Amino acid sequence: MGVDVLMATTKKVTTPAPKPAAAPKPAAKPAATLPTAASLQSLADKLRATAAPVTPQEQAAVAAIKSTADVTAAKQAQADAAANAIATAKQVGGIVAANGMVVQPAPQTPITTGITGGLTAQEQAAIDAATNAANAAAAATAAQTAQAQAAAAASQQNAITFLTQTFTDMGLGADIASAVTDLVKQGYTADTIQLMAQDPKSTNPLAVAFQQRFPANAARMAAGLPVLSPSEYIATERSYAQVLGSYGLNNNFATNKDVFTKLLTNDISPTELNSRANTAKQVIENTDPAVTQQLQAFYGLTQGDMIAHVLDPSIATPIIEKQISTAQIGAEASRYGANINQSYGEQLTALGITQAQAAQGFQNIAQQQAALQSVASANPAYLQAGSVGSALQAATFGTTGAVQSQQELDRLKAAAANPFGGSSGVSKGSLMGSEEGIS
Repeated sequence: MGVDVLMATTKKVTTPAPKPAAAPKPAAKPAATLPTAASLQSLADKLRATAAPVTPQEQAAVAAIKSTADVTAAKQAQADAAANAIATAKQVGGIVAANGMVVQPAPQTPITTGITGGLTAQEQAAIDAATNAANAAAAATAAQTAQAQAAAAASQQNAITFLTQTFTDMGLGADIASAVTDLVKQGYTADTIQLMAQDPKSTNPLAVAFQQRFPANAARMAAGLPVLSPSEYIATERSYAQVLGSYGLNNNFATNKDVFTKLLTNDISPTELNSRANTAKQVIENTDPAVTQQLQAFYGLTQGDMIAHVLDPSIATPIIEKQISTAQIGAEASRYGANINQSYGEQLTALGITQAQAAQGFQNIAQQQAALQSVASANPAYLQAGSVGSALQAATFGTTGAVQSQQELDRLKAAAANPFGGSSGVSKGSLMGSEEGIS
């Protein structure tokens, strides 16, 4: 077999390799996705809800978005991440403090991405819209903050003006304005400041000025009396002045401040002051020199002294009334020749003897005394002549020893009517005409 034949017979028949299958076509590229209106609105809302301007970190986040290449789902996720990062930075650092000032956020790490490339005109417009919204929100927040701060400052000034005027009207003086201003700036309300001012134990400058204007309150508190509010205190002072004025007395507050303080300290009501002033008026209008003489003799008081005496709240009204009554009784005794002392006059006052009754009684005594003294001189065993006057006073007014005195006087009168069966020459009528005394 020839070589050719052999080779032909030994040639390996091979089957052609199958044609490789065509590679699958790559999946279609997703359609470009721009930041949606909803995500941009969400970003703007987050920015508006915060209280800080656009920060360098936020600008970096926007720049990172602008550096992306393809409009893909990854780019959309990055935009959302940037918005979240901005909101987080705001929440962490953009805090509104109690004083209304905005605390700026601390520097944040800029957001970066591995995607590079440019943006389409639509993407750029969307990013610019988000940036403008952020800036507008920041500007609005800044304006609102400035407005709030201006309103707070105006409110403070209004409170200072109101309190200063209020305290000035009370008579504290305009020099308390600095004390009021300090308290307002410390955050105290007007109501609280007024309560602080009224504390009699406080050393605050405003409270000290208040204590100087209303000095009776500290003494009232020490005495267990209620502390008067400014309106009550001032109203009582005005009532005092009105009472004094109605009696023609000096009602000027400046000259009567100490008097008013004493009256308030001793809790003297305007009604009681009216009673005192009426008593003072009686003294002032009484033209009888005998009464003023007895006031001087018994208590060392002139008419002028008596006015101050009557208005002195440390002297009880009943004591003043007793002194006046005693002086009037002493004046009537003196008018009819009787000489009584302060103690006896006060005894008659305690028995309720009025000036009119004293006048009647001492007149009756004067009518009998001379005749009875004459009888007593002739009959000293019955009664000493020098004791006839005191016996007549005791029997007439019912004072100490009245019963015994009446018995002694009756014996004298009997002796005068029939001494040893005859007559003493003393007229019976002169002894019996007023022997009943007074009732």
